Amino acid sequence: MDRRFTIGTWVSAAGHLGLIVWLLAGWGMKQDPLEFEFTPVSVVSGEEYAAIVAASAPEPVPESAPESVPEAVPEVAAMEP
Repeated sequence: MDRRFTIGTWVSAAGHLGLIVWLLAGWGMKQDPLEFEFTPVSVVSGEEYAAIVAASAPEPVPESAPESVPEAVPEVAAMEP
């Protein structure tokens, strides 16, 4: 039997037609925009940003001689199995 339209074709066509009618009719679509919160933003110049960074950066630690490190590290005896 060579059918031109199978059950799957009819189901797909009905689903697509229903979707198109639903979109065109606009059922279930809310027209009021959603409310949202936003944070106010201000623009800062390069000089102002540099001043803010300089004020909040920690003070640099002066470089000093490294702490004394033992010159010879004792060897650990190998454990026998």
